[in-house]
Amino acid sequence: YGIDTPQQKELLAAQYDLEAMAKHIGVDTLAFISIDGLYRAVGEEGRDIEMPQYCDACFSGEYPITLVDHEKNPAHQQLSLLDEHK
Repeated sequence: YGIDTPQQKELLAAQYDLEAMAKHIGVDTLAFISIDGLYRAVGEEGRDIEMPQYCDACFSGEYPITLVDHEKNPAHQQLSLLDEHK
């Protein structure tokens, strides 16, 4: 997807609950907007589950294509860019 996001183990939300994250970053309270709230913030009524209006895979985990790096053995399906086409 071409974004420079840390690995999951480096993300606070993957390691801590809200209270622990708040303590870690030194704030009194911490909250996150819901995905529907994000859509309402940009003028939509909410997220269309059947056909999302925007790519929200980073938030929802629902990717429009299979992520080959999440498969158990992606090497057998992916060609090297250095291999010659035969």
